[in-house]
Amino acid sequence: MPHEVVSDFFFDVDSCVFLIGGFGGTGVPMKLIEMLARSKSKNHTIITNDTGTKKSGIYPLLKNGKVSKLICSFVGQNKEVEAYLSDIELIFLPQGSLAESIRTGASKIKGFHEKILDNYRHTESIYADYSLVKAAKADIYGNLFYDGTDKNFNPIMLMAGKETLVEVDKYPVKLKLHERMMPGIYVDYILKR
Repeated sequence: MPHEVVSDFFFDVDSCVFLIGGFGGTGVPMKLIEMLARSKSKNHTIITNDTGTKKSGIYPLLKNGKVSKLICSFVGQNKEVEAYLSDIELIFLPQGSLAESIRTGASKIKGFHEKILDNYRHTESIYADYSLVKAAKADIYGNLFYDGTDKNFNPIMLMAGKETLVEVDKYPVKLKLHERMMPGIYVDYILKR
């Protein structure tokens, strides 16, 4: 059974790798991001689909100087976020390559080959120290239910982290069998919004 998160104590170590779920502002674990942004830790590698906006995404981490390296598919035209990108190492991966890198990392596969034009390229798998994801509901066993498009990158990111923290809207709830979209075996900690 997962533990309930009640404080910022998780984020006291520098130079960690974080997978952060979400897609274009949907399914983003903002309370967990804000907890990390308030921590004393720094020099983190953040892996996420996109940087989001000032209100939903990794902006608080960039603003507070927590990020030294960012791996993502899209930065967008967010002027607030763009102002911080010159100070960090930025790696772009096509969205499909990013998803497959995380999926193979979750499966403990070292990497994969992908065809680009007439050549093949080896792409390394992505693993993380922590996965920060969002779900709509969780039961006492950590089984998760995602609401609509909130699912996005969250399930594969959940599986690719050594420790996983899930931000949920409702906890604990009783989930029906068909609502158990992700088994609780992957969930270490739950933060109720």
